[in-house]
Amino acid sequence: MSDIEKFNKPFGIKNYLNTCVEFFPAPLPEEDAEFGEEKFVEAADLFQSSRGFGFEPIFIPPSGDMTICDLDLDSFDFVPDTDQTISGKEFLKFQLQKINIDTLIQLPSRVDFSLSDELIKNLLKETLDPTIELDSWGYPTDESKYPYWLNYTDSIFNIYKPEEEQYLKEWEEGQAVGKKFLEEFRTSHPNLLLDPMVGAILNDDWGIYNHWGEPITDLTSTRYSYSNWRCPLMVMYSGKLWPQYSKEGWPKFHSPTSNIYDVYIRNNDEGDPE
Repeated sequence: MSDIEKFNKPFGIKNYLNTCVEFFPAPLPEEDAEFGEEKFVEAADLFQSSRGFGFEPIFIPPSGDMTICDLDLDSFDFVPDTDQTISGKEFLKFQLQKINIDTLIQLPSRVDFSLSDELIKNLLKETLDPTIELDSWGYPTDESKYPYWLNYTDSIFNIYKPEEEQYLKEWEEGQAVGKKFLEEFRTSHPNLLLDPMVGAILNDDWGIYNHWGEPITDLTSTRYSYSNWRCPLMVMYSGKLWPQYSKEGWPKFHSPTSNIYDVYIRNNDEGDPE
């Protein structure tokens, strides 16, 4: 159990974070899906509206230490003298355990995270009946003993909806397997699955801070440029954010106070904008 799981009660980030990510179906929405009268004029208007499309925001912390405080759910103020120090990696890992699966499955391929041979072998070792005979790769010699996810490892996080209808059913089956896999193993084996995913997200070379385009200056133009996209759009916010975890409610993490400086579309070889 992680330190922050032991502290599994409402809390807030005392020191602001700089980055948040949300996912939206293409094209970018023109108005809030929950409050239709709220038209989006500036890119910053999108902030924390992905919940209307079934997604949740993810707040990206530094990899070092950060301070959290208990949260008074009546006033949503910090409870005095409750400061605790946690690592940014633990906070990110905790978010990956709590956000909904539709949001979580969007992350792996965006940061080049996949099921390595070592991870597959360790998951099989941890979950298979010890009486099952294994080959040199750690796979069951009898394919009928394969767990439901083992034949999908090459495409288990595939978020790209096929253009050809003949492949749609296969893709939907793969999506269902991927979501079931993430839901199961983020709970049963969070260290095996989520620790390397957190490492990929924060990686300096291919992680979340790479592949940002130019800041969005014209929301209408950007909406058109990214209107034909085979996966949800990954929107990055840069600014000052004070996320809170209220334990109940939707979304599970939100920043009631924020100052958004710039908004970007992150594109890791997902397509070519028009």
